[in-house]
Amino acid sequence: MLRVRTLILEGDRKLLTSLLRFRAFRTLNALMRVITVFGGAVFSVGIVLLLLLVSDGRTKQAASVAAVGLAGSFLIVQCIKKTVKRFRPYLVIAEIKLLGKPLKDHSFPSGHTTSIFSIVTAFALAFPALAVWFYGLAALVGVSRVYLGFHYPSDVLAGILIGAGCSIGSHFALHSWLLQGA
Repeated sequence: MLRVRTLILEGDRKLLTSLLRFRAFRTLNALMRVITVFGGAVFSVGIVLLLLLVSDGRTKQAASVAAVGLAGSFLIVQCIKKTVKRFRPYLVIAEIKLLGKPLKDHSFPSGHTTSIFSIVTAFALAFPALAVWFYGLAALVGVSRVYLGFHYPSDVLAGILIGAGCSIGSHFALHSWLLQGA
């Protein structure tokens, strides 16, 4: 088990520091700062609430799944962060300079990545033809979290699994519940 943990930590460090060379491109730095917002709490909760209020049909159903997935994944992320207490990379690796404001919570798992994957998974299940676009945006959010220095790649991977898993579970739970009520 210790060997696996060491391999993950070494891989995290190598991937993270390899992204540093791209920081020479100011436009890319600015773009990553914009992309990361799509996984933030204000955007995530705001877009889901807005869609719940103004949409109907499959869009409203997807927004309902996203809301339940988002709530469940948020609780899971907060419990894990308080248990694991992994320090953020910019606090541990000297060559990592944070591109943004420091955060007070812990690194593992990535909340931004979890949120965006909760949302896009709900919509990918409802609109499979658009899944590539949804997941492309979500992947960019995950990359932005590593690029900006907030997270290790394994934080992002955990966020993907939690976010997507919660929305898949929510999808089947809500559809099963709706079918029983029909």
